[in-house]
Amino acid sequence: PSRIAGTVLVVDDEEMIRNFTRSALEQFGYTALLARDGKEGLRMFQERSAEIGLVLLDELETLERIREIRPGVPVIVCPGSGDTDVEARFAGKDIAGFLPKPYTAGQLARKVKECMPPAGAAD
Repeated sequence: PSRIAGTVLVVDDEEMIRNFTRSALEQFGYTALLARDGKEGLRMFQERSAEIGLVLLDELETLERIREIRPGVPVIVCPGSGDTDVEARFAGKDIAGFLPKPYTAGQLARKVKECMPPAGAAD
């Protein structure tokens, strides 16, 4: 059985954050797909859209392109610590949640659980 709700696409240009996020997600039973940048993230999303239940990203442009491919997918925005007007920039963009970096494994797991659709509820 495919675990659609268990797969998270992580788009972040910092390798340390990608690796931390992957190990935290896997610790809680999720599958993580890692992309170095928006371009790679979009390619992965196009190829594997049906199995991705949630996207973590920090770029507005990537969000808008992902919405064109699959409008209903939940997206958690992970702004860097210096990113102050992020909520204003993403206002009205139908964000599932915000998770500012740096975050702990527990904060990540709680936010993903809160925003991830139940298994089998794919659009």
